[in-house]
Amino acid sequence: MINGKASLGYFGGNINKKWTDEKIRKYLSKHPEITCRKEFCDTKGAAYAAAYKLGILDELFGEKLNKPYTREDVIEYVRQHPEIKRRKELRLSSAGIFGAARKFNMLEELFGKPDIKKYSEEDIIKYLEEHPNIKTRVDLEKSNRGLLRAAYKLGIVDDLFGEPLRRTYTEEEIREYIFEHPEIIKRSDLKESNLKLYRAANKLGILEDLFGNKRTTLKWTDEIIRQYIKDHPEIKTRSEFCRKK
Repeated sequence: MINGKASLGYFGGNINKKWTDEKIRKYLSKHPEITCRKEFCDTKGAAYAAAYKLGILDELFGEKLNKPYTREDVIEYVRQHPEIKRRKELRLSSAGIFGAARKFNMLEELFGKPDIKKYSEEDIIKYLEEHPNIKTRVDLEKSNRGLLRAAYKLGIVDDLFGEPLRRTYTEEEIREYIFEHPEIIKRSDLKESNLKLYRAANKLGILEDLFGNKRTTLKWTDEIIRQYIKDHPEIKTRSEFCRKK
């Protein structure tokens, strides 16, 4: 653990879930603020390491030594890829081009204003009628998180699904929830995201297993860093050190 953040292993490597190509791209699509390798490594080291091993970093962020993209590069790239119709599609296709388009304030020019829809109660009910397989809050969250948020905002969740029953969460369910929400990297994130799961994890005594011991956070001084590198002669480059720590 460094300053309370998870190391390159996903929560210290305790959750045996592999970062596949698809999961990496999905994570990046949810975090458009990540526009370069360093930001990716700092934010989610395990996913960065997996992307490195899969050999897709150049595809995700462009070649390291490439010159910075210009406005003309962005326009030409989009012209050559007519299948790209939305911001998300550009982000998944080329994070480097997407970052340049955002830098030059071109996203609205290319794709128009984002379609932020405000759902009404009628919209939510109609959606549920069209998807009879949705029986619970969790089902709706997986199918359309925006609708669930709107339902909470409108105060109709209990009307739609009934009052939530008190239940006991298992360790497996807690780990699965955290894996499905990669933005959760420390105790407070889980507490803010799902208080019941946080309390269940605390009751099961697995918070330290998931997030490390917050009382023993190591302060990385110059001396400690040099000693660490000396103790790990296999670390030869910055990228290897980044993937290690």
